[in-house]
Amino acid sequence: MSIGVLIAIRRAAAFGLVAGIVASLGYMFGSAILTPDLWIEPLGALVKTGPAIVLMLVALLMLANR
Repeated sequence: MSIGVLIAIRRAAAFGLVAGIVASLGYMFGSAILTPDLWIEPLGALVKTGPAIVLMLVALLMLANR
């Protein structure tokens, strides 16, 4: 929740987006090591983290252009 608050505050948005990307990648790699069977889960617990990372990267690039 704190990362979401950082993203919502304009001055801290870049830091929040980078923190969100790092946290998401850590979540993906950690759970891939501990519970690799989540990759084939029907609801896609790990699969939907990839598009979220892409969206954060796009938001970070858009923020840099402003």
